[in-house]
Amino acid sequence: MTFFLLVKPLLNISLDVVIFSLSLMGKNWQEFIVEAKRCLSTRGSLFIVETMKELNEERRLHSLPNILKDNGFFIDTKEERGDFTIMEGIKI
Repeated sequence: MTFFLLVKPLLNISLDVVIFSLSLMGKNWQEFIVEAKRCLSTRGSLFIVETMKELNEERRLHSLPNILKDNGFFIDTKEERGDFTIMEGIKI
């Protein structure tokens, strides 16, 4: 299995797993989701680990589950562990 840091678009590659851990902080974070979908193979996994503070209603990531669904991901797992929420989305 190969891992890449998605800093800029990858060309002609298909990944099985993409992980965003405390990394959806830029103003263009939704573009990260789009790029992850483009790079993932069908049924590939997207793991997101973010703080509860960022996912609360007042914060900018509160719409994350809907954005994942709108971009063709099935949310397989969503759990809270301490101050963090962990989500796994499967590309459909």
